Amino acid sequence: MLSTVSPARLLLRSALIAAASGAVALAVNAGRPDSLPLVAESEYEIYEDCPEGEESATEIALDEIAENPAYFLIVDSREPEEFEAGHVEGALSVPYDPLFPVSEEEVERVRAAVGERVVVVVGDPLTARLLANDLATQGLDWVNYLEEGAEWRVLLGADPR
Repeated sequence: MLSTVSPARLLLRSALIAAASGAVALAVNAGRPDSLPLVAESEYEIYEDCPEGEESATEIALDEIAENPAYFLIVDSREPEEFEAGHVEGALSVPYDPLFPVSEEEVERVRAAVGERVVVVVGDPLTARLLANDLATQGLDWVNYLEEGAEWRVLLGADPR
């Protein structure tokens, strides 16, 4: 049979546990050679929010790419399944999630593939722009993103696998 505990007794038990935990924490801190001060000895340094980075990648028109496609390395920012469903011949798949910066491994993969060419990021327009800026801020030069959005797939002769 279950016994019921009154709310007052439950509150008292919780308060005693909290007080005992606080006492143990203070005792452990006091016993440390490099104990933490209970009150700040100086003003806290206030950090300012990081300013938003300047966009360092530039927009490029599809016409410019169509004039000399061999001059450009196409980096596809879409998910692997979308890339496999159809992509520009010779494109490099770099799936991108705007919540996470592009990994160093991916940057090195692009750097190894680009050679003397100009990087153009394609895919969803917003994701392509964000990936292009991310690549540029990590040291890649001549990074662009396509202004036309998804039209690149048809106009550049995508592999319709």
